[in-house]
Amino acid sequence: MLQNKIGGTGEHGGESLRVKDPQISDGRVQRSSRTRDKIVNGALALIRKGNVKPTSNEIAEAAGVSPRTVFRHFDDLDLLFSACEVGVLNFFEQSGISVDRNASLLKRAWNVAEAKCKAFDDRRNYSLFYLTRVQSEFETNQASMLQADKERLELWRALPEIAALETDAQHLAEVMYSSLCWDQLRYAQGLTFDEALNLIAHTVISLVESGSAHVSVSAATEKKISR
Repeated sequence: MLQNKIGGTGEHGGESLRVKDPQISDGRVQRSSRTRDKIVNGALALIRKGNVKPTSNEIAEAAGVSPRTVFRHFDDLDLLFSACEVGVLNFFEQSGISVDRNASLLKRAWNVAEAKCKAFDDRRNYSLFYLTRVQSEFETNQASMLQADKERLELWRALPEIAALETDAQHLAEVMYSSLCWDQLRYAQGLTFDEALNLIAHTVISLVESGSAHVSVSAATEKKISR
């Protein structure tokens, strides 16, 4: 039977050589991985709440570890934020909308607006964090273009009627369903969630039904729709 210690009196001066237990080694790796995940998730929780540049002490408290433990797993906050960036991108990839393609135009238009508005609110602070990580105006523009392309394709799948509109009307519908429009309505103009949602949904419905970009927003907001 293999002993846990192998005695020796050679050049090591009588030191004992310990045989590594692979189960112990694996357990340490798993614990280390769990702690690392806790730290990243703690940072992401703070970011989602609006603290897009949390300190090491804030992250440690959110993760339930000591600040020393944070830096034992990450040499500096930049490396930690890089790990958070991966988590944010994964969240963006998984936050698509799903709409019943067989539903009526009015129902789909409303459901798309509601799903997008909720998604925009959920990922807004993640987006702000992500923008703090880009290194140049070029990268910012690239990230914005990629997100806009994703939103456009997602919208066309749910509402192919928009892709069939004349160019001006199509552009206006896409703008109404964009995260930039949502930010303008909710955070620049101070509309409530329901007010912004109603304005977006009613405007797009009026736009698609008329086929024209010259639609009065006030008329659209007065339009009644069954949810």
